[in-house]
Amino acid sequence: QKQTGDPRWRVAFNPDQMEQLNVTETVAAGTDLAEFINPKVKYYNVIRIRLTLDQGTYTVSEPILVPSAMTFISGQGAGDTNGKSEATIINVATNEPLFVLYCRDSYSNGYMKQNRLSLSKVRVEGLKNSIVKDDLGTMGTDMTYMYLTNSVVELSGNNPIFDFKGWPENLNVSESTIYSLGDGHQGKFLVSRGLASEVGKKQNVILTGNTLYQISKGQQMNEIANKNKASL
Repeated sequence: QKQTGDPRWRVAFNPDQMEQLNVTETVAAGTDLAEFINPKVKYYNVIRIRLTLDQGTYTVSEPILVPSAMTFISGQGAGDTNGKSEATIINVATNEPLFVLYCRDSYSNGYMKQNRLSLSKVRVEGLKNSIVKDDLGTMGTDMTYMYLTNSVVELSGNNPIFDFKGWPENLNVSESTIYSLGDGHQGKFLVSRGLASEVGKKQNVILTGNTLYQISKGQQMNEIANKNKASL
């Protein structure tokens, strides 16, 4: 909690007590997406974000915080593995994950609840860590929907591509390319450490029309603690 006001009347400021807000904007190329999004999530209780990105390059200097309700980030196209002329490019300039789930709503079984993250029509370059991670100390996340659609992701590290202390109920990757150059990606595609069956949940992992190149090289692709999974 932050302390605000005159020192004689100092009070604790808690963003959870603020009105929940939505952000819907078109963001110009050249923007640092973490600098644009994170203060809104941390300090202004924004729980729904819908961003439209232009053609051109964006940077990410630290993990993008994903609020509890919804985050949609949509670009104008990802090009292909060689062509970038009309692409929306997200250049990840950090060794940390691209997205970190940042939820405040406690779930009754001790997990945090996060509803939806969607990333579409973008090209992600220089990713040294995971696309998404629920990095909330010892507490994992029950994530309802994770979508990666019509996108290209270039990996340059060996971390799990999707890394959960909890689990995603629905992980859907479609019409996308995920690839690694050099010696190849030697991590897991999905790590899911939570037991969804403890709360009567199933995990659906759906891959449709994708190209995966040098992914989980020499590794089992998935590490899933939960036995109650509907498809993989």
